[in-house]
Order: sequence, then C-alpha cells, then structure tokens
Amino acid sequence: MKSQWKICSLLLPAFLAIQAYATLSDASNYPFNAYRMFTRTLSDGVYLERIRYLDQEGGSHTPGEVIPIPFFQANEMSYRAYIDTDDPALEAAICRIVLDGTQTEQVEVTRQIVHFTRDADKAMTSSIFRQETLHVCR
Repeated sequence: MKSQWKICSLLLPAFLAIQAYATLSDASNYPFNAYRMFTRTLSDGVYLERIRYLDQEGGSHTPGEVIPIPFFQANEMSYRAYIDTDDPALEAAICRIVLDGTQTEQVEVTRQIVHFTRDADKAMTSSIFRQETLHVCR
C-alpha cells in the first residue's frame, strides 16, 4: 500500500511539471494538454464577423433579438440568408420576420467585422472595424 502512494506522489508532480512546461513553451503534447487552445498564447485582439439589423431609429439588433427562435439558430439563418446563398425568397421571408420583430417600416441588414481588444485593466472593448450593407428590408 505504501509503495502505491510513493508511486503516485512521484507521478503526479512529474505530470504537472510536464503539463506546465508544455503550456508555457506553447507546445501541443497530447496526454499533457489535449487541446490547442490551452497551449497557445492568445493575442490581445480578436476579429469577429456578425450580422446586425439597424432600424430607422438607430437601434442595432442581433438576429436573436428580432427572430423568435433560439439565438444560435437565428444567427445561422441570417448568415445563410444574406451571406451564404442568393435566395430572394429566403431574404424576403427573413425580412418579414425582422420587420415584425423590430416593429419598424425599414431595417438595414449589415455585416460587421468587430475588433475586440483588451485594455490595460484587462477589460474587453470593441469597435467596428468594417461594416457593409447587405440588404434593406422594407
């Protein structure tokens, strides 16, 4: 019984040391860290593409706010309608739903590239890097 504890007391610190070394050296060594996200240094900035619906009053809405289905499905449906395919019937159907959801007469569908950064206090800030109009719903 004592020999089992002695082996465990030697293997656990060795495993943790190897894991710490692999993480700090930015290496991907399978049994010690299985996922690349745990072994790489992240930059301070990230770019994210998103679709926004801008109404006449200047309000900005996510697909999940104006399409009455779960937000992840609303995002996927909006992306598919305005970026992946060129289907006027699908665009028109989404427009009707969005106009009902925002209760306005006109909504501009925009594609935004947003830059997220960390400031000195490690708080996330965002700014629109690029924005283009994809469609106008009337």
